[in-house]
Amino acid sequence: MTTKTITAPLPDDHAEPAWEVALLFPAQGEWSEDDYLWLTDHTRCLVELTDGHVEVLPMPTDGHQRLVLFLYRALYAFLSAPGSAYGFSGGLTA
Repeated sequence: MTTKTITAPLPDDHAEPAWEVALLFPAQGEWSEDDYLWLTDHTRCLVELTDGHVEVLPMPTDGHQRLVLFLYRALYAFLSAPGSAYGFSGGLTA
């Protein structure tokens, strides 16, 4: 893949997106792993590659992030409880 540099100001609330920029990238179904890795190195968006198709994922909401943190803490507390058959070893800390 050739090197591409994309710089653009953030649009205001009434600006129309520049859809033509999509023509600078491979067509859906033709994305390679190198194309995908280049894109992930040059954007802050969550992007997924499946069978040559790229999908831009929505950013997690605050509620989603709080739920993930709650689940992580609950699982960690369970696994690090004294006498737990599933306990951590090697001094991991939260």
